[in-house]
Parts: sequence; C-alpha cells; structure tokens
Amino acid sequence: MAGLGPERRAWMVDQAEAAGHPLERFLPPPVAEPPHIGTLWGV
Repeated sequence: MAGLGPERRAWMVDQAEAAGHPLERFLPPPVAEPPHIGTLWGV
C-alpha cells in the first residue's frame, strides 16, 4: 500500500467524516516528514 502523505490523509479523513464514518481510529498515527537529505554534491 502506498504511504499516506499529510494531504492524502487529511482528504481521506474529511471524505470519511462527510460520509458519516470516523476513519481516524483505523489509520495509523501520522508520521513526520523525513528531513531533506542533500545529494552527494550537497544540493
């Protein structure tokens, strides 16, 4: 299964709540975005 980015997660929760189904309790906790790691050249 693809990872849930913050935007996708928020959209899924909003859609489920609008349909009357609480989805938050079934999803894993949100994961912090990993820090940007530069390339070999420091970009």
